[in-house]
Amino acid sequence: MIMMFTRETRYEDLPDVMTAQECAGYLSLDVHTVRMYIREGRLRAAKCGRHYRVRREWVRDYLTKESR
Repeated sequence: MIMMFTRETRYEDLPDVMTAQECAGYLSLDVHTVRMYIREGRLRAAKCGRHYRVRREWVRDYLTKESR
């Protein structure tokens, strides 16, 4: 089951690992954009079979890097 997160979700309340779709909801991006950022190396992720998994810390790293 995929949980949906939004901008209003506190960082501390995010799970340790998210799907690309959950990450997209939190970042207010389309899931295709998140996957593109992963392929481009802008957002770190691990590939599990055919799916990406994004750690909470990697989302924080992405936001820090993009806010500079």
